[in-house]
Amino acid sequence: MNKVSKSLKQILTYLWLAIALVCVFIAIRENINNGFKPSAPFYGFTIVALFFFNSRYKQLKKLS
Repeated sequence: MNKVSKSLKQILTYLWLAIALVCVFIAIRENINNGFKPSAPFYGFTIVALFFFNSRYKQLKKLS
């Protein structure tokens, strides 16, 4: 695996983590302001993004 490919994979891995963090902050804000029902999709997106982060992170560790 070349250096550019590895750095791109690292960027994509941590991009999923950033998406998860943004989604959880939006979900908390929506939960405080409007209740749970409008914030539920953001909690779902957070779980999905964390799943993708975890799977990409494990792949990256295997390739190292």
